[in-house]
Amino acid sequence: MKRKKLVLSMWAVIAAMSMGATTQVYAKVGEEQWRSHEDSGTNGGYDKNDFGYEVAFDSQGNVVTVGSVDSSQSGTAANDNAYVVKYNATGTKLWDHEYDDGDVEGTNCNFYKCDSTDRLYTVAVDSADNIIVGGAWSGKYASENYHQAHWVRSMTADGNTANWEHLWYQGPWNNCFDLALSDSEDIYTAGKAFRSFNTNEGDWVLFHYSSTGTVDPNYPYFVNVGQNYWLEDHGYGAAVDGNGYHYAVGRIGVSGTLGGSTNDFDWHVRKFDPADGTVLWSDTLDENHLYDQARKVIVDANNDVYVVGQLNRGTDNSTNQDYDWVVIKYDGDGDGAGGAVRLWTHRVTGPAGKTAAAHDIAWDNVTNTVVVVGYVANETTGVNEGRMERLDPATGNVIREQMFPSTNGLVPVGVALQGDNIAISGYEGNGSDWDVTTIYLNAIRAGLTLTPDTGLTTTEAGGTATVQVRLASAPEQDVTVNLTSSNVGEGTVSPASLTFTPANWDIPQTITLTGVEDSVDDGDQAYTIQFAVSSTDLLYDGLAVPDLTVTNQDNDPMFADVPIGYWAYDGIQSLADSGITSGCGDDKYCPTDEVTRAQMAVFLERGIHGTSFIPPAATGTVFDDVPTTYWAADWIEALAADSITSGCGGGNYCPDASVNRGQMAVFLLKSKHGSDYVPPAATGTLFDDVPASFWSASWIEQLANEGITMGCDPDNYCPNDPVTRDSMAIFLTRTFDL
Repeated sequence: MKRKKLVLSMWAVIAAMSMGATTQVYAKVGEEQWRSHEDSGTNGGYDKNDFGYEVAFDSQGNVVTVGSVDSSQSGTAANDNAYVVKYNATGTKLWDHEYDDGDVEGTNCNFYKCDSTDRLYTVAVDSADNIIVGGAWSGKYASENYHQAHWVRSMTADGNTANWEHLWYQGPWNNCFDLALSDSEDIYTAGKAFRSFNTNEGDWVLFHYSSTGTVDPNYPYFVNVGQNYWLEDHGYGAAVDGNGYHYAVGRIGVSGTLGGSTNDFDWHVRKFDPADGTVLWSDTLDENHLYDQARKVIVDANNDVYVVGQLNRGTDNSTNQDYDWVVIKYDGDGDGAGGAVRLWTHRVTGPAGKTAAAHDIAWDNVTNTVVVVGYVANETTGVNEGRMERLDPATGNVIREQMFPSTNGLVPVGVALQGDNIAISGYEGNGSDWDVTTIYLNAIRAGLTLTPDTGLTTTEAGGTATVQVRLASAPEQDVTVNLTSSNVGEGTVSPASLTFTPANWDIPQTITLTGVEDSVDDGDQAYTIQFAVSSTDLLYDGLAVPDLTVTNQDNDPMFADVPIGYWAYDGIQSLADSGITSGCGDDKYCPTDEVTRAQMAVFLERGIHGTSFIPPAATGTVFDDVPTTYWAADWIEALAADSITSGCGGGNYCPDASVNRGQMAVFLLKSKHGSDYVPPAATGTLFDDVPASFWSASWIEQLANEGITMGCDPDNYCPNDPVTRDSMAIFLTRTFDL
């Protein structure tokens, strides 16, 4: 969407761009994806020249370019049709339309009075994807009192239907050169009006429309300095700030004569109060008392103002030479006394005797920078070639620039940005005439690509994690990335810095993250790796990179009797971390104590239902030896309710009896698979001490097949041995994936 009230966003922090290995330096703003030309060709009836002027994105990422194409009608004067073309993001033309008043005023007349040109100079797209265009609509002066009218139209996304349209004239020649949308999608314009002969033969004219096309009754406003048509005042650019103030830029005629080659036109900028047309501040720039002009204007979220155009540093206006490309940033508040405050000026001087001119400017919301397009004449051939630059809005310094070489000439006129996409409109020569041209690019972004960038863990035992780091795009100069840990008591990073060059920017470099032992039972702790990027390449200097989050896993003993290195240390730690056990008291786990059937009931029920599970109150009626007053009565009756146990026989549960390894196999598999689970028949070949006839042989073999046990030694299972608390921890963590 072409808005000239702009919203600042955060600097792009990571751009994971996929680019192949190369040593080429991309000193560019973007990578061209496609270029399209529209040519009236042999259908042209006058000069066959077709011109693109401005461009905009819609919400779907489609690109809309406006301009004019030569009409098939013949005549002795220009007879162009207004033109709109829409492409999708891959360059496929979705549709195009010509708009023609249909009149040619004859062949025996002054050039301007025969002119039947319909032309679109400017375009914006609103939030509903309506296309708003502005330009000139031709008419018959004898019957309609104008040759060209100031023309603004809102039309549907397919270009077929006008939502509303406004034709205005005051005198014979009128134009709308630019329009901008406010936050409420009101429309503010700048253009030209030939209001009367001999006194106002070319004035700025400004309009304000509601989003539905209603003209503000306070408008139009005019600016008149030059009185004669050879000193016409033109309002070329329009913008609106967040407070609704209207900005217009262009040229004003100062002095000169009919046909004079040294007529003086000045660069001129004004800020208006839309309520009454009061000029809040203005600025005039006169380089060498020759042809100077401001072309376009945008306003950022701080209400600072950026204006582009050209200044003539030569000796006359007769040849297209010695013009400078100029960008000026103004304080949006002015000096408080009606004057302007220039915050910085950026100039590009073309080759000696040649021209450079800035034509349009757009704000990049991703990087908070400005992008400017225009042309610079080739030093050798003199052919105009496209140029685009990215500027730092704080200083006006060039961050990136690129040229668009062209054999027959290329003149970029408009630019629009949407996300990481850039669209440029203008016209390019085909060897005999000019064609409407649209160029689509992917913006080159600064960034670090980190692989992986999530799920990173280290351990207090010195466990490490590694990350591959590379740049997202080629730098112009070396880039240094300094790395620090937010908490060196939990983890460190090495090396402390990386250096990427224009030759190795896409070759991953490895950083190693190492956990640190802190001898504190503090659980797992998060720390971050922080990045500081510096370079003389302004695209990368100061790049903000999100912190990389790492988890350092605690290995400090939770229990005094389970030191680091104990054979079941990890299983016991996991069991405690999961909340299934808090030990046997006094900061101990009692790892070699035998597990009783009462303890086993608690372990299994928490494994089945989760650590927050609270069993129903016991009734004391399920087992004769488990009264309601028994410490684990609730858990034992819950285990019976889940059909995991039916007791030890005779109506009893035997809560204080030890659980042996044969019994544990049954308890674990029923807890894991459900009370109805039946394991496959035993083979009697897995363990020497578990023949197929052993009462729980099939349960033991299935426990081994599921990787929950490997036996008590390489050949045996020891089915009748009691289960100790350390072995129980291993059984449970494997059964319930703790």
